[in-house]
Formats: sequence, structure tokens, C-alpha cells
Amino acid sequence: MFVGKPDVLLDAIHRAEADALEARLADAQANHANALADLRAGKLDEAVGGARLATADADAADLRELIAAVRPRVKEANRVRDNAAQAVRDAERTLARAEQEEAMLALDKRIVEIEEKLCSAIAARFRLGCEHDSSVYARVLPRHWRPTEPLRRAVVEGAVPASNRTSVAAVSQVIVAQ
Repeated sequence: MFVGKPDVLLDAIHRAEADALEARLADAQANHANALADLRAGKLDEAVGGARLATADADAADLRELIAAVRPRVKEANRVRDNAAQAVRDAERTLARAEQEEAMLALDKRIVEIEEKLCSAIAARFRLGCEHDSSVYARVLPRHWRPTEPLRRAVVEGAVPASNRTSVAAVSQVIVAQ
């Protein structure tokens, strides 16, 4: 159960030790209360009742000292556990960010490749259009090609194109796999 997890095991041992001591303290307090009740009810003579009260008080005092000694270890174990858990969360966030950055770099590379192909295709379309059209307006690019509205809005207005319903994570995985 705790193989390879010494901090977890140590934490569990300290907590179990503290819990056991707390239970023993509760028993000592119950013994004290029972001895006091028996003494008041006259079930015990004063010597026996006093001895039982003294024993219960001494046990409770010893257990309180043991509990006081264990509490800092439990507190330290809890602090170590919490720090380790925070370190794991930080590492997971760092890893997720690194994966995201890798995916963004791959997407940036892919976008550059697509832009190069688009520009090449636009240039070819323009040349063919100019060869075919003898009008004075033949040398105006919009006569031969216009970007789609989402592309125009993205470039001119900085508007993010509508998603094609594919999640960013799925696109990132596909791009990185290529």
C-alpha cells in the first residue's frame, strides 16, 4: 500500500501514533471519571479511590506529554505532505504549459507552411489571371483573388476565426504527432 512512498508511510505512522495516544488519553480520562464516580458513590474506600485517581491522573499527564511530543512530528509530516502535493501540482502545471507551448510552436510552424503555400497559390492565380485578362485592371490582385471573410477578418481586424468544433487539445496532438 505504501511501497515507494516513505513520506506517506511516515505521515501515516505519526498520525496513527497520535490517534492511539489520543485514544489512550480518553481511556485515562474515563478511568479518572469512573474512579471519581465510584468514590463518590461509596463503592471504593478513600485509599483505593485515591490510588485509582492518582494513577489515572498520572497516565493522563504522561499521555499529554507524549501527545505534545508527537504533534510537532505530525505537523511537520503534514507540512511535508502539503509541500509535496503543491510541488506535484506545480510540476503538472509546468508540464501542461510546456506541452501547450510545444503545440503552439508546432502550430506556428504549420501556419507558416500554409501561408507560404497560400501566397504561392495566390501568386500563381494572379499570373494566370493577368495572362488571360487584358484589362487595365488585370494587375489588381482583388480582381483575381479575394480572401474568405474569416481570413480577411483575422488579418485585417484581428478577429479570431470561428472554431471548426475541434478542440485545441485535439488539434495540438495532431500537429505534434506530425
